[in-house]
Amino acid sequence: MKLEIENKKADEFIQPLLASAANDRRFVYYLLASTGICVVPLSAFCTLKDGFRVTLLEEDEEKFNWIYKTLRDKIGEYIASA
Repeated sequence: MKLEIENKKADEFIQPLLASAANDRRFVYYLLASTGICVVPLSAFCTLKDGFRVTLLEEDEEKFNWIYKTLRDKIGEYIASA
């Protein structure tokens, strides 16, 4: 599974990290490289569950909504790429 990454430098940066990454960490790397949205993989908390944690302190309602809409869209896109 993967996401389209337009920024080639970001793509080149994450590629070596993907080979040994847990499933949730792979999604987090793709999300960051493709959108600039940073979330924390659950595997970083020493759990076997896949997922991610979001802490959002954004006060701009438009940007807040964009972030969650983009998360929703990218999760669907990532799953559909399988």
